[in-house]
Amino acid sequence: MRLCALINCAFAADGASGTWHAVRMTLLLAAIEDAKIWMVADTAITGELLGTRDRVDHLKIARIGAGALAGFAGDERSGTEILDGLRQVAQGVEAIRWIVDYQERNAASHVEIAYGWFAATQPHLVRIAAAQLEYRDVLHLGDTRAFSRLQAIRHASEIDPPPEAISLWMHYCEGPSGSVPSGMTGAIQAMQQLFAQTDDRTVGGVVVPYLIDGIEARRCGYNHSVTDPGCMSLVAGGVVEHGTAERGGFGVSVYELAEYDGT
Repeated sequence: MRLCALINCAFAADGASGTWHAVRMTLLLAAIEDAKIWMVADTAITGELLGTRDRVDHLKIARIGAGALAGFAGDERSGTEILDGLRQVAQGVEAIRWIVDYQERNAASHVEIAYGWFAATQPHLVRIAAAQLEYRDVLHLGDTRAFSRLQAIRHASEIDPPPEAISLWMHYCEGPSGSVPSGMTGAIQAMQQLFAQTDDRTVGGVVVPYLIDGIEARRCGYNHSVTDPGCMSLVAGGVVEHGTAERGGFGVSVYELAEYDGT
């Protein structure tokens, strides 16, 4: 799986290359909301094979057939093997047993799994770590400190807009019926702000969201752009400047290419 966005980033090698990087940490959020299941995660990969300032990006959530989602935090090789292996087993209870069995056989892999699926029109979400299973309505995997900082951002009265700038937010998720859950939107925006506020290398990259509604699982897209500061000094007919890194603006667009071959 490959990821691309309108920002500068490097890319994790896929399993075929034989190059793997240990994931020191990650941040994945998931919830059951509005009779749907959503998952949001960062893409940063850091580890012993990379330099201090180096980082590659890798998708940590995957569709499992048409009716399930799974994501991981921890060791990249083990997480990717689990996501790939889940495509070979039936969804639901059999998939959970397969994950638990994998973790029992590979106790040193240090990987956590979030798995969501629908059974008889009912959404189910579980967290599996160290071969222990928890059914949850809301969960997170990965860096506890980063999660605490993200929660502080999410529970603020509102996410602070850039000063004297115009911010534009759009999201879209073709396929699942109804609107995108507000919790997922808040998680994406808060995670983006977290990346900007911290120099911690354990989380970062691009925020990638997924949604499943019992009919099909989809990777969702969004666009978030912020102009350069100075809008308060605009006059009638003036030009609103695009965002630039030099002056504090930015633009990021995440979307799925045809035939699911990337984002």
